[in-house]
Amino acid sequence: MIESKIIVIVDDHGITRKGMVEILLDTIKDIDIVEFNDEESALNFIQKNNQIHLIITDLQLYLNQKSFNIPQIAKKLNLPHIIHTSFENKVFIEEAIKNNAMGYISKRSETIHLIQGVTKALNGEKYTCPIATASLDRENLNWVPIKLKLSPTEEEILQLYVNGMNTETILKTLKISNNTLHTHRRNIFSKNQCNFEQAMESFHLWHGSKANNKE
Repeated sequence: MIESKIIVIVDDHGITRKGMVEILLDTIKDIDIVEFNDEESALNFIQKNNQIHLIITDLQLYLNQKSFNIPQIAKKLNLPHIIHTSFENKVFIEEAIKNNAMGYISKRSETIHLIQGVTKALNGEKYTCPIATASLDRENLNWVPIKLKLSPTEEEILQLYVNGMNTETILKTLKISNNTLHTHRRNIFSKNQCNFEQAMESFHLWHGSKANNKE
């Protein structure tokens, strides 16, 4: 009898987490998945269980805050882990590499990249999705997050990306065409003189929470 491999998924966005579970159970054989929506519960499980084969974790497990605690614990316990996040800035990718992550996958990536990353990690191989690879090829370290100039629709679009939606889901949610979405994105980047990962970082810092009253 083949022993199932235990995968821990940590993501506070329920829809994203459930979608990942369904995708992985449908495409990868002989796995069991344990889900957590908060860091504390996940850390307690990880520290008490030495049978984990892979951890897949977001980097933002609190509203408008970033956390590297799970990757750091995984590194300390020598547990393979993958970062699955909306953060695409070079700084975060390099931090993940420093923590010996087996993979870095953007939530904007196609499903196949999640499957490839998990499959490779379970086989002891590393994987970086094309979006993250492109970010590493660009110099983002000098970017200073700014309060973005956004229309209500543009703000809604960025919020949906933050919530973990991919482009296809956003098109269905807002009932707009791909050309319309492309135009909104182009306008965001043009008037704020930034690219996608810089816009997302600024949005997280300045627009992600009504309680964050920076002016």
